[in-house]
Order: sequence, then C-alpha cells, then structure tokens
Amino acid sequence: TRITIGFSHEVHKLNNNMIIKLYKLGEPIKYYQTELAILGYNLNFPKAKLIACYESKNENERNYIIMSYVDGVALGGVWHVANNTQREELIKDITKTLKTINTLDPALIDSTAKPLSKRIEDKLADLAEKLSSNKTISAQTANKIILKAKDTKRYFNDTEIFPVYYDIHFDNFIVNKNFNLQAIIDLENVEIAALDYPLFCLRKMTDEPHKYLSEQDEQFANIKDYINLIPWYKIYYPEMFAYKNPAQRLEYYQLIDTLNIMIDWIKSKELHNKLDILLN
Repeated sequence: TRITIGFSHEVHKLNNNMIIKLYKLGEPIKYYQTELAILGYNLNFPKAKLIACYESKNENERNYIIMSYVDGVALGGVWHVANNTQREELIKDITKTLKTINTLDPALIDSTAKPLSKRIEDKLADLAEKLSSNKTISAQTANKIILKAKDTKRYFNDTEIFPVYYDIHFDNFIVNKNFNLQAIIDLENVEIAALDYPLFCLRKMTDEPHKYLSEQDEQFANIKDYINLIPWYKIYYPEMFAYKNPAQRLEYYQLIDTLNIMIDWIKSKELHNKLDILLN
C-alpha cells in the first residue's frame, strides 16, 4: 500500500510490520546514507527500526531501506484537534528528540571539516549554478546569490556545528491517538549545521501552515493553532535562539529553502517573488 503522507520519497507499507522506502533515481546518495546511518545507530529517540537495505550498483537501480512500520498518523493532520496541553507536551518531546540527534557523531553525516560559513557559501553557489543552467533564474540573479553567499562570514563565522534535523514540519512526526510522539521520519533530512537552522521551517509553519499540509488537510490550516510554536520552542530548546544576528541568519536559511524548492517548481511566481525580496 502506497503511503503518501509525510514522506519525501516513494514509500510502501509491505505488511503490518514493515515499510519500504525507495530513494529517487539520480539524487545524491548522501540522503540514503544519512538515513541508513541514523536508523542503524544506537541512539535512543522515537524512530523506526532498520530491517534491511540495498545500495544501488548502477544508475538504473534505486537505493532502498526496509524499516519497521510505526502505527499512528502524521501530526500535521491532527494538530488542529489537539488541545494546548497536548500540543505543548508534543513540542517538549520533539525538541528532546532534536537535541538527541544533535549528539550524533558528525562523521556519520559528513566527514568534511568545512566551517559553517563555507558550507552555506558553497550550497548557495551550487544552487545558483543549477538554477541558472536550466534557465530558472537569470545569470544576473545567480550573480546576486553568489555575491550574497560570499558575505556569510559576517554572520556565521566560528559558529559551532552539529548534526541537525531541520525538516521539522508536522507531517514528519508520527503520533498515536493520544497525541504521544511515536516516531520522527524522513531522517535523511539531517545536515551538519547550526542549531538554529530549523528556524526557517518553524517560521514558515507559523506564518503559512498550509504550506506543510497535504491538500486534504489544508482546510485545517489556522494560524491561531500555531501561535505558540515559537514560544514553546524557546522554552524547551533555547539553544536554537542563542545566536547573534538572528534575522540575517534566518534570511540565509530562507534563501537556501527557496532555491531548493525552485528546483522542482521552476515556474512558481510566488517563489520568484520571494527570491527577489530575499536578494533586495
């Protein structure tokens, strides 16, 4: 049975105990390797159990992981029916999980020793080149991105880095009928970054909750239900908010997010407008 909620890749439920997750052809192998490493690592947080895996031998094969099936529903589809006590307890448990992931050995995710400013500069330059080469953005816009990327040292120099799960929207958290956290999914979304990197996702979820909900659940996207998210994160994960120049740092994270989405949504006027705002 195909599972479509909360997963970035193709996922099928094999039976009541197992699912298979197939990674896209042609995408970087780091996503498969990252999720495989985290599932196989002895770290105590709510996640599926690794059962089997396969690494492709050629470009026509897909990497895949077979893992245990976690019974429950995506939090995004039921957040609107939880009360504030249940919601706060969930954020407490989610932040505990995020902190646990921060304790992973960074070498499991990325063995390079590049500082954060260089990581962000390289990522932005790579995205600018990809989007310029396929004519999604103009050469002039690409140059603006690269120029902005060269200024990262001003805000990110000497920032300590950790393994960070950044894709913290609610479809990536599985809960039971009592709103207890059962698992965090899509663990390929762990990068070596600063602790405040997930703030771009948290801010979007607070301001535009419908962006992270499935089409059938968009009707439940009420900003009032998300108004306490950032205050709760500040209580239970204050390390996320302990950096200087938070507005400028967030702008860089939002720029990375916008460019990443543009790779798949090349004609989105909304994304192009957002890009213009971030660069001007």
